[in-house]
Amino acid sequence: MNDDTIKIQDSYPPWNITEVLIFYFGISFLVSCITWGISLSVTRSILGISEISGALEDLNDPLRQTFVNINAILYSIAMMTILYMRVCKRYKLSFTEGFRFVKPREIGYFYLIPIIGVMIFAALMMKDFRPEDITQIPIYSNVSTLPGLVCYILGAITIAPIYEELFYRGYLYPAIEQAWDAKTAVVIVTGLFTLAHVPQLWGDWAAMFVIFCIGTILTVLRAITNSTKLCVIAHFGYNLSLPLISIIAHLLKR
Repeated sequence: MNDDTIKIQDSYPPWNITEVLIFYFGISFLVSCITWGISLSVTRSILGISEISGALEDLNDPLRQTFVNINAILYSIAMMTILYMRVCKRYKLSFTEGFRFVKPREIGYFYLIPIIGVMIFAALMMKDFRPEDITQIPIYSNVSTLPGLVCYILGAITIAPIYEELFYRGYLYPAIEQAWDAKTAVVIVTGLFTLAHVPQLWGDWAAMFVIFCIGTILTVLRAITNSTKLCVIAHFGYNLSLPLISIIAHLLKR
């Protein structure tokens, strides 16, 4: 075995909490800056805007929203790629082994129905507590036009459930559980998952509470099943259900 070969620890995971924190606070920030810079540079070159700092403000709403949401998609894809390289390539683990994307223990797939139902119920119950003018909330200001909404839904349904679950419940959770215990891991992962959504939902504290509840449910599910498979499916089902419910409600009002 040469010096470049990484020895896999007998216990899972082979990475430690220090590595996870470097990835969370260092690499994620660097990738965010790079993808944001790429989005602004492309925007400037297309429209001939000289000042990058003012590019987003100079764009008309549909184009601005499209670029903001595409940037979020690019960020998630870049982070997933780096995460895969670290977990599967560096430690020579398969995808299922590295991210615990395996058959869940204790709980069967049938329980996904009530789990997703509870998350949707929490979102609907907090709807009346949201601010009257949601256009001032960052995430809603980027989905008020059709192009922005389409790009957001594309990212929220297809990319976000995979990336967020692989990172928070697949990569972060086991390292914290190994360093301390499962209860501590649930608290910290839920907290970080909630904090990650603050920039998007600043001012909509009801939505933040819903995110906290969803994060708690998904992380507890990870602890009970020792798998991320149900977490990904539940997250996907929840994100998919929200726009469908909105569309159905809109059609019923017509």
